[in-house]
Amino acid sequence: MEELRGIRDLINSGPMHRVLLTDRQVWNRLCDALDAMTDAPNLRSRLSALDNLRQVVGLDASRDGDVSEAAIVAGLNAVRIELETQANAHRQSFADAPLSAHLAEDKNLAYALEKVAMATLGYLPANEHLADEGTRAMGRGGLDVLERAVWGVDAGLIERGFDEWVRSPCSDLLYVIDRLRLLLTGDPTAPVSRDASLLARKAIPTLLDELRTVTKEVDGDYEQPDGGWSSAAGG
Repeated sequence: MEELRGIRDLINSGPMHRVLLTDRQVWNRLCDALDAMTDAPNLRSRLSALDNLRQVVGLDASRDGDVSEAAIVAGLNAVRIELETQANAHRQSFADAPLSAHLAEDKNLAYALEKVAMATLGYLPANEHLADEGTRAMGRGGLDVLERAVWGVDAGLIERGFDEWVRSPCSDLLYVIDRLRLLLTGDPTAPVSRDASLLARKAIPTLLDELRTVTKEVDGDYEQPDGGWSSAAGG
């Protein structure tokens, strides 16, 4: 049935999918209700399944006594519209808070990374002149700047319902930052000097690029659709 396929397409992609997955109980009830609609052997069973489906998405189950096939079509369209409305409300709530803002130029991440790299170079042979406390302090400050930016992105991804796989660049970056902080605070469990320098000069820039790609894709998913928020949620 075309109306059922439209609902399944809506809930299995884009923001609506992630919103629903944040509450597994609601997600399971919705899937069960859709399956019941598909498997119902007769009109009366389908109408009963439709009542349940409407209740799952927050609609009144009443059909004003209508027991026709047209009532099923109208009911499914109402469910789709309600889900689109919920999806658009979710998107709109984040439209003015793009994740990419945490990694913007005005956050001075490039400067922070430069200070971290400089501080780690001081631990390499022949670079002892860079190993003073002032340089290390600047490096620790750079790590703090980077960490705040990454935490900001990670928190935004969690709020939007993304899982650990999408958030992996954040966790990888935070791990690297923690390892470098050990070095710059004199912790004996810190990585060796050469590894630390590679983490600062290679790993962090690479992971930041990955994170920028993630934020760009996510922000695109939350841009206002053409025609405004009354249009279909899309995905």
